[in-house]
Amino acid sequence: VAAELVRITPPDLTRVFFSDSGSTAVEVALKMALGYWLNQGTPRHRILVLEHSYHGDTIGAMSVGARGVYNRAYAPLLFDVGTIAFPH
Repeated sequence: VAAELVRITPPDLTRVFFSDSGSTAVEVALKMALGYWLNQGTPRHRILVLEHSYHGDTIGAMSVGARGVYNRAYAPLLFDVGTIAFPH
């Protein structure tokens, strides 16, 4: 499956990561993105997300999703993100 995914994607995309759930995939994507910039010598600490989004129920996934009644209890644990308007 991984070889076929690599075959049908643009040539620069040569790696595949499998995850057991969407929330876990979001967590790993966040770590990979932040780790990439750290390894480039330009650490990033701010993430932009589309408003009204939902990515799962882990702390990282809730952090990059819309804030509301379902995650209000975890607000002190969520990291700060910037939101941009969803394109219409």
